[in-house]
Formats: sequence, structure tokens, C-alpha cells
Amino acid sequence: MRRLGITPTMFGLEYSYNFLESMPDVAKCAEFFNNLSLRL
Repeated sequence: MRRLGITPTMFGLEYSYNFLESMPDVAKCAEFFNNLSLRL
């Protein structure tokens, strides 16, 4: 996105697998996304 000159104001993430018990997985995905976006 940076190379394309796009400046997003918000990203949406969706996690629907194992919906009722997914909070640990959602937290892990959010942490991964945050770390990756900081490196980019």
C-alpha cells in the first residue's frame, strides 16, 4: 500500500472460525497484523 501511495485510515479484520471460542486466536491474529504493519 505504501508503494502505491495509499494512506488507509482503517483496516478491518474478520475472524469467524470457531466463533464462540475464538478470542485467543483473534488476539494472536491482531498482534501479528500490528507487528507486520509496523514493519511495513
